[in-house]
Amino acid sequence: MRRSQKLGRLLVLLSALVGCPSAVDLLDIHLHVRVAGSFEGGYCAPGRGFDCSKIVLSGWSELAGVPIALLGAAFFLAVAAVVLRSFWRSGEDTLAGRLWILSCYGLAILYCALLMAVSVLQLNALCPGCLALYLCVSVGALGAGLWRGEQKLSLARIGLSGDSLLFASVFACSVLVGLQLASLREESLRVGLQSGTEVEPEPGLDPDGVPFLGPPDAPLTVQIYSDFECGFCAEYAGWYTRLLDDFPDQVRIEFHHFVLPQHPRAADAARAAEAAYQQGRFWQYHDLLFAEDEPEYTLENLRGYAREAGLQLEAFDAYMNSPESVERLQSRQAHARRLGVQVTPTTIIGGRRLDRRPLYPELSALVEAALARQP
Repeated sequence: MRRSQKLGRLLVLLSALVGCPSAVDLLDIHLHVRVAGSFEGGYCAPGRGFDCSKIVLSGWSELAGVPIALLGAAFFLAVAAVVLRSFWRSGEDTLAGRLWILSCYGLAILYCALLMAVSVLQLNALCPGCLALYLCVSVGALGAGLWRGEQKLSLARIGLSGDSLLFASVFACSVLVGLQLASLREESLRVGLQSGTEVEPEPGLDPDGVPFLGPPDAPLTVQIYSDFECGFCAEYAGWYTRLLDDFPDQVRIEFHHFVLPQHPRAADAARAAEAAYQQGRFWQYHDLLFAEDEPEYTLENLRGYAREAGLQLEAFDAYMNSPESVERLQSRQAHARRLGVQVTPTTIIGGRRLDRRPLYPELSALVEAALARQP
Protein backbone atom coordinates (compact mmCIF):
# COMPACT_ATOMS: atom_id res chain seq x y z
CA MET A 1 0.00 0.00 0.00
CA ARG A 2 1.35 3.42 -0.93
CA ARG A 3 2.17 6.01 1.70
CA SER A 4 -0.67 8.27 0.52
CA GLN A 5 -3.11 5.36 0.88
CA LYS A 6 -1.89 4.64 4.41
CA LEU A 7 -2.36 8.33 5.27
CA GLY A 8 -5.83 8.24 3.73
CA ARG A 9 -6.82 5.20 5.78
CA LEU A 10 -5.62 6.86 8.98
CA LEU A 11 -7.62 10.01 8.14
CA VAL A 12 -10.74 7.93 7.59
CA LEU A 13 -10.22 6.12 10.89
CA LEU A 14 -9.55 9.41 12.70
CA SER A 15 -12.73 10.86 11.19
CA ALA A 16 -14.75 7.91 12.50
CA LEU A 17 -13.15 7.85 15.97
CA VAL A 18 -13.73 11.58 16.49
CA GLY A 19 -17.06 11.76 14.68
CA CYS A 20 -18.80 8.97 16.58
CA PRO A 21 -18.52 10.42 20.14
CA SER A 22 -19.24 13.89 18.75
CA ALA A 23 -22.44 12.58 17.19
CA VAL A 24 -23.42 10.87 20.46
CA ASP A 25 -22.88 14.13 22.36
CA LEU A 26 -25.00 15.95 19.78
CA LEU A 27 -27.70 13.29 20.12
CA ASP A 28 -27.87 13.92 23.87
CA ILE A 29 -28.39 17.62 23.18
CA HIS A 30 -31.09 16.71 20.65
CA LEU A 31 -32.91 14.67 23.31
CA HIS A 32 -32.62 17.50 25.86
CA VAL A 33 -34.23 19.92 23.40
CA ARG A 34 -36.96 17.45 22.47
CA VAL A 35 -37.84 16.97 26.16
CA ALA A 36 -37.24 20.43 27.57
CA GLY A 37 -37.80 22.71 24.59
CA SER A 38 -34.31 24.25 24.78
CA PHE A 39 -30.70 23.61 25.64
CA GLU A 40 -28.39 26.52 26.36
CA GLY A 41 -25.44 24.99 28.12
CA GLY A 42 -21.86 24.49 26.92
CA TYR A 43 -21.04 25.13 23.27
CA CYS A 44 -24.75 25.21 22.39
CA ALA A 45 -25.37 28.52 24.16
CA PRO A 46 -27.23 30.83 21.74
CA GLY A 47 -25.32 33.81 20.45
CA ARG A 48 -23.22 34.96 17.48
CA GLY A 49 -25.44 33.05 15.06
CA PHE A 50 -25.36 29.77 17.03
CA ASP A 51 -28.61 28.26 18.23
CA CYS A 52 -28.75 24.47 18.57
CA SER A 53 -32.27 24.48 19.98
CA LYS A 54 -33.68 26.33 16.98
CA ILE A 55 -32.18 23.79 14.60
CA VAL A 56 -33.46 20.80 16.59
CA LEU A 57 -36.97 22.22 16.84
CA SER A 58 -37.08 22.98 13.10
CA GLY A 59 -37.56 19.34 12.11
CA TRP A 60 -34.48 19.24 9.89
CA SER A 61 -32.62 17.48 12.69
CA GLU A 62 -34.47 14.22 11.95
CA LEU A 63 -34.80 11.96 8.94
CA ALA A 64 -37.89 9.73 8.92
CA GLY A 65 -38.20 10.28 12.68
CA VAL A 66 -34.60 9.27 13.41
CA PRO A 67 -32.28 11.99 14.78
CA ILE A 68 -29.55 12.93 12.29
CA ALA A 69 -27.03 12.73 15.13
CA LEU A 70 -27.94 9.07 15.69
CA LEU A 71 -27.55 8.33 11.98
CA GLY A 72 -24.18 10.10 12.12
CA ALA A 73 -23.00 7.97 15.04
CA ALA A 74 -24.10 4.80 13.24
CA PHE A 75 -22.35 5.94 10.05
CA PHE A 76 -19.04 6.53 11.82
CA LEU A 77 -19.27 3.20 13.66
CA ALA A 78 -19.84 1.40 10.36
CA VAL A 79 -16.91 3.23 8.76
CA ALA A 80 -14.65 2.29 11.69
CA ALA A 81 -15.67 -1.37 11.33
CA VAL A 82 -14.72 -1.44 7.64
CA VAL A 83 -11.41 0.37 8.23
CA LEU A 84 -10.43 -1.92 11.12
CA ARG A 85 -11.23 -4.97 8.99
CA SER A 86 -8.84 -3.70 6.32
CA PHE A 87 -5.85 -3.98 8.67
CA TRP A 88 -6.11 -7.78 8.54
CA ARG A 89 -6.39 -8.02 4.75
CA SER A 90 -4.13 -7.42 1.76
CA GLY A 91 -4.38 -4.34 -0.44
CA GLU A 92 -6.30 -5.92 -3.34
CA ASP A 93 -8.82 -7.52 -0.96
CA THR A 94 -9.71 -4.11 0.46
CA LEU A 95 -10.45 -2.44 -2.88
CA ALA A 96 -14.22 -2.92 -2.69
CA GLY A 97 -14.27 -1.61 0.86
CA ARG A 98 -12.21 1.44 -0.07
CA LEU A 99 -14.52 2.33 -2.94
CA TRP A 100 -17.58 1.69 -0.77
CA ILE A 101 -16.27 4.03 1.94
CA LEU A 102 -15.54 6.70 -0.68
CA SER A 103 -19.09 6.39 -2.04
CA CYS A 104 -20.58 6.67 1.45
CA TYR A 105 -18.54 9.73 2.28
CA GLY A 106 -19.55 11.28 -1.02
CA LEU A 107 -23.22 10.91 -0.11
CA ALA A 108 -22.50 12.19 3.40
CA ILE A 109 -20.80 15.30 1.98
CA LEU A 110 -23.84 16.05 -0.18
CA TYR A 111 -26.21 15.64 2.76
CA CYS A 112 -24.04 17.84 4.99
CA ALA A 113 -24.04 20.51 2.28
CA LEU A 114 -27.85 20.37 2.18
CA LEU A 115 -28.12 20.73 5.98
CA MET A 116 -25.61 23.57 5.98
CA ALA A 117 -27.58 25.42 3.30
CA VAL A 118 -30.82 24.98 5.26
CA SER A 119 -29.17 26.22 8.46
CA VAL A 120 -27.79 29.37 6.82
CA LEU A 121 -30.50 30.25 4.31
CA GLN A 122 -33.70 29.07 6.00
CA LEU A 123 -33.10 28.79 9.74
CA ASN A 124 -30.51 31.58 10.02
CA ALA A 125 -28.79 29.63 12.80
CA LEU A 126 -25.81 27.33 13.15
CA CYS A 127 -25.00 24.48 15.52
CA PRO A 128 -21.35 24.12 16.65
CA GLY A 129 -21.84 20.39 17.13
CA CYS A 130 -23.18 20.02 13.60
CA LEU A 131 -20.25 22.01 12.20
CA ALA A 132 -17.86 19.65 14.01
CA LEU A 133 -19.55 16.66 12.37
CA TYR A 134 -19.38 18.35 8.95
CA LEU A 135 -15.64 18.78 9.52
CA CYS A 136 -15.27 15.11 10.46
CA VAL A 137 -17.11 14.09 7.29
CA SER A 138 -14.89 16.37 5.18
CA VAL A 139 -11.71 14.91 6.69
CA GLY A 140 -13.06 11.41 6.15
CA ALA A 141 -13.94 12.15 2.53
CA LEU A 142 -10.43 13.47 1.91
CA GLY A 143 -8.97 10.36 3.49
CA ALA A 144 -11.27 8.08 1.50
CA GLY A 145 -10.10 9.73 -1.72
CA LEU A 146 -6.44 9.11 -0.83
CA TRP A 147 -7.10 5.57 0.38
CA ARG A 148 -8.91 4.58 -2.80
CA GLY A 149 -5.80 4.63 -4.99
CA GLU A 150 -6.11 4.32 -8.77
CA GLN A 151 -7.82 0.95 -9.04
CA LYS A 152 -11.29 0.61 -10.52
CA LEU A 153 -14.10 -1.83 -9.76
CA SER A 154 -17.64 -2.31 -11.02
CA LEU A 155 -20.50 -0.95 -8.94
CA ALA A 156 -22.02 -4.43 -8.69
CA ARG A 157 -18.91 -5.84 -7.04
CA ILE A 158 -18.71 -2.85 -4.69
CA GLY A 159 -22.34 -3.22 -3.61
CA LEU A 160 -22.12 -6.98 -3.03
CA SER A 161 -18.75 -7.00 -1.30
CA GLY A 162 -18.16 -8.24 2.23
CA ASP A 163 -17.25 -4.70 3.30
CA SER A 164 -20.53 -3.27 2.05
CA LEU A 165 -22.45 -5.97 3.91
CA LEU A 166 -20.40 -5.31 7.06
CA PHE A 167 -21.08 -1.59 6.75
CA ALA A 168 -24.81 -2.11 6.26
CA SER A 169 -25.04 -4.58 9.16
CA VAL A 170 -23.16 -2.37 11.63
CA PHE A 171 -25.10 0.69 10.50
CA ALA A 172 -28.52 -0.98 10.84
CA CYS A 173 -27.73 -2.57 14.21
CA SER A 174 -26.34 0.72 15.54
CA VAL A 175 -29.48 2.59 14.52
CA LEU A 176 -31.80 0.02 16.10
CA VAL A 177 -29.82 -0.18 19.35
CA GLY A 178 -29.38 3.60 19.35
CA LEU A 179 -33.12 4.17 19.06
CA GLN A 180 -33.72 1.97 22.08
CA LEU A 181 -31.04 3.70 24.15
CA ALA A 182 -32.26 7.13 23.02
CA SER A 183 -35.78 6.23 24.13
CA LEU A 184 -34.50 5.22 27.57
CA ARG A 185 -32.39 8.37 27.83
CA GLU A 186 -35.32 10.55 26.78
CA GLU A 187 -37.57 8.97 29.40
CA SER A 188 -34.88 9.46 32.05
CA LEU A 189 -34.59 13.15 31.13
CA ARG A 190 -38.35 13.55 31.18
CA VAL A 191 -38.67 12.02 34.65
CA GLY A 192 -35.78 14.06 36.00
CA LEU A 193 -37.01 17.35 34.57
CA GLN A 194 -40.64 16.99 35.54
CA SER A 195 -39.97 16.89 39.26
CA GLY A 196 -37.69 19.93 39.39
CA THR A 197 -34.96 20.62 41.95
CA GLU A 198 -35.77 21.79 45.43
CA VAL A 199 -34.02 25.06 46.29
CA GLU A 200 -33.43 26.55 49.71
CA PRO A 201 -35.06 29.94 50.36
CA GLU A 202 -32.48 32.64 49.74
CA PRO A 203 -32.58 35.49 52.26
CA GLY A 204 -31.36 38.97 51.59
CA LEU A 205 -33.47 39.87 48.53
CA ASP A 206 -36.31 42.26 49.29
CA PRO A 207 -39.43 40.90 47.54
CA ASP A 208 -40.78 44.45 47.36
CA GLY A 209 -37.80 45.35 45.15
CA VAL A 210 -38.63 42.73 42.52
CA PRO A 211 -40.94 43.44 39.54
CA PHE A 212 -44.00 41.19 39.67
CA LEU A 213 -47.39 40.57 38.13
CA GLY A 214 -50.46 39.27 39.94
CA PRO A 215 -51.60 39.75 43.53
CA PRO A 216 -48.75 40.40 46.00
CA ASP A 217 -50.22 37.94 48.50
CA ALA A 218 -50.88 35.10 46.02
CA PRO A 219 -50.46 31.60 47.50
CA LEU A 220 -47.90 30.61 44.84
CA THR A 221 -44.86 32.54 43.62
CA VAL A 222 -43.37 31.79 40.20
CA GLN A 223 -39.89 33.25 39.77
CA ILE A 224 -38.61 33.77 36.22
CA TYR A 225 -34.85 34.25 35.69
CA SER A 226 -34.43 35.89 32.33
CA ASP A 227 -31.99 37.57 29.93
CA PHE A 228 -33.14 40.25 27.50
CA GLU A 229 -30.94 38.87 24.69
CA CYS A 230 -32.31 35.34 25.09
CA GLY A 231 -34.75 34.51 22.30
CA PHE A 232 -36.50 31.82 24.35
CA CYS A 233 -36.97 34.32 27.18
CA ALA A 234 -38.85 36.61 24.80
CA GLU A 235 -41.21 33.77 23.86
CA TYR A 236 -41.56 32.79 27.51
CA ALA A 237 -42.53 36.35 28.45
CA GLY A 238 -45.61 36.03 26.26
CA TRP A 239 -46.96 33.41 28.65
CA TYR A 240 -47.10 35.62 31.77
CA THR A 241 -50.57 37.01 31.14
CA ARG A 242 -51.81 33.63 29.97
CA LEU A 243 -50.67 32.09 33.25
CA LEU A 244 -52.39 34.84 35.24
CA ASP A 245 -55.59 34.33 33.24
CA ASP A 246 -55.54 30.58 33.86
CA PHE A 247 -54.84 30.98 37.60
CA PRO A 248 -56.50 34.26 38.66
CA ASP A 249 -55.61 35.47 42.17
CA GLN A 250 -53.47 32.37 42.71
CA VAL A 251 -50.09 33.20 41.18
CA ARG A 252 -47.54 35.97 41.64
CA ILE A 253 -44.99 36.09 38.80
CA GLU A 254 -41.63 37.64 39.68
CA PHE A 255 -39.07 38.78 37.09
CA HIS A 256 -35.40 38.29 38.01
CA HIS A 257 -32.37 39.22 35.94
CA PHE A 258 -29.78 36.62 35.00
CA VAL A 259 -27.38 37.91 32.38
CA LEU A 260 -25.59 35.23 30.35
CA PRO A 261 -21.89 35.90 29.65
CA GLN A 262 -22.26 35.38 25.89
CA HIS A 263 -24.74 38.26 25.66
CA PRO A 264 -22.60 41.42 25.73
CA ARG A 265 -25.45 43.95 25.81
CA ALA A 266 -27.84 42.12 28.14
CA ALA A 267 -26.29 43.70 31.25
CA ASP A 268 -26.97 47.23 29.98
CA ALA A 269 -30.52 46.19 29.05
CA ALA A 270 -31.05 44.77 32.55
CA ARG A 271 -29.77 47.98 34.18
CA ALA A 272 -32.03 50.03 31.91
CA ALA A 273 -35.02 47.88 32.93
CA GLU A 274 -34.11 48.51 36.57
CA ALA A 275 -34.07 52.25 35.82
CA ALA A 276 -37.58 51.84 34.45
CA TYR A 277 -38.55 49.95 37.60
CA GLN A 278 -37.37 52.89 39.70
CA GLN A 279 -39.93 55.01 37.85
CA GLY A 280 -42.74 52.44 38.09
CA ARG A 281 -42.71 51.53 34.40
CA PHE A 282 -40.76 48.27 34.36
CA TRP A 283 -43.29 46.18 32.44
CA GLN A 284 -43.73 48.79 29.72
CA TYR A 285 -39.95 48.84 29.25
CA HIS A 286 -39.75 45.03 29.52
CA ASP A 287 -42.26 44.63 26.68
CA LEU A 288 -40.36 47.06 24.44
CA LEU A 289 -37.10 45.18 24.94
CA PHE A 290 -38.60 41.78 24.19
CA ALA A 291 -40.50 43.10 21.17
CA GLU A 292 -37.26 43.31 19.17
CA ASP A 293 -36.59 40.30 16.93
CA GLU A 294 -32.87 41.06 16.62
CA PRO A 295 -32.17 43.41 19.51
CA GLU A 296 -29.27 45.85 19.50
CA TYR A 297 -29.18 47.19 23.02
CA THR A 298 -26.79 50.07 22.54
CA LEU A 299 -26.99 52.83 25.14
CA GLU A 300 -28.54 55.09 22.51
CA ASN A 301 -31.25 52.54 21.70
CA LEU A 302 -31.93 51.88 25.38
CA ARG A 303 -32.43 55.60 25.89
CA GLY A 304 -34.84 55.61 22.94
CA TYR A 305 -36.87 52.83 24.58
CA ALA A 306 -36.91 54.88 27.78
CA ARG A 307 -38.41 57.80 25.89
CA GLU A 308 -40.97 55.50 24.26
CA ALA A 309 -41.90 54.00 27.65
CA GLY A 310 -42.58 57.47 29.05
CA LEU A 311 -39.61 57.61 31.44
CA GLN A 312 -38.01 60.80 32.70
CA LEU A 313 -34.76 60.76 30.77
CA GLU A 314 -32.74 62.72 33.32
CA ALA A 315 -33.55 60.21 36.05
CA PHE A 316 -32.94 57.36 33.60
CA ASP A 317 -29.50 58.71 32.66
CA ALA A 318 -28.61 59.33 36.29
CA TYR A 319 -29.40 55.74 37.26
CA MET A 320 -27.55 54.26 34.27
CA ASN A 321 -24.44 56.27 35.17
CA SER A 322 -24.57 55.45 38.87
CA PRO A 323 -22.50 52.74 40.62
CA GLU A 324 -25.77 51.62 42.24
CA SER A 325 -27.06 50.23 38.93
CA VAL A 326 -24.02 47.98 38.52
CA GLU A 327 -24.01 46.88 42.17
CA ARG A 328 -27.73 46.09 42.08
CA LEU A 329 -27.36 43.90 39.01
CA GLN A 330 -24.34 42.12 40.47
CA SER A 331 -26.37 41.44 43.61
CA ARG A 332 -29.17 39.96 41.49
CA GLN A 333 -26.69 37.78 39.61
CA ALA A 334 -25.15 36.47 42.82
CA HIS A 335 -28.60 35.74 44.24
CA ALA A 336 -29.52 33.71 41.14
CA ARG A 337 -26.30 31.69 41.24
CA ARG A 338 -26.86 30.80 44.88
CA LEU A 339 -30.18 29.32 43.82
CA GLY A 340 -28.43 27.19 41.19
CA VAL A 341 -29.54 29.21 38.16
CA GLN A 342 -27.26 28.55 35.16
CA VAL A 343 -29.39 29.04 32.04
CA THR A 344 -32.26 31.21 30.86
CA PRO A 345 -35.12 31.08 31.18
CA THR A 346 -35.03 29.31 34.54
CA THR A 347 -38.29 29.01 36.47
CA ILE A 348 -38.72 28.38 40.18
CA ILE A 349 -42.26 27.30 40.98
CA GLY A 350 -43.11 27.12 44.64
CA GLY A 351 -39.47 26.48 45.55
CA ARG A 352 -38.73 23.94 42.78
CA ARG A 353 -36.26 24.96 40.10
CA LEU A 354 -36.76 23.93 36.46
CA ASP A 355 -33.50 24.02 34.52
CA ARG A 356 -35.11 24.38 31.11
CA ARG A 357 -37.94 26.07 29.25
CA PRO A 358 -41.09 23.93 29.52
CA LEU A 359 -43.77 24.28 26.89
CA TYR A 360 -46.86 26.09 28.15
CA PRO A 361 -49.03 22.99 28.80
CA GLU A 362 -46.30 21.57 31.04
CA LEU A 363 -45.74 24.92 32.75
CA SER A 364 -49.45 25.17 33.48
CA ALA A 365 -49.54 21.60 34.81
CA LEU A 366 -46.56 22.28 37.08
CA VAL A 367 -48.22 25.40 38.48
CA GLU A 368 -51.43 23.47 39.07
CA ALA A 369 -49.49 20.71 40.87
CA ALA A 370 -47.65 23.31 43.01
CA LEU A 371 -50.97 24.91 43.99
CA ALA A 372 -52.28 21.51 44.99
CA ARG A 373 -49.34 21.10 47.35
CA GLN A 374 -50.10 24.37 49.12
CA PRO A 375 -51.43 23.92 52.69
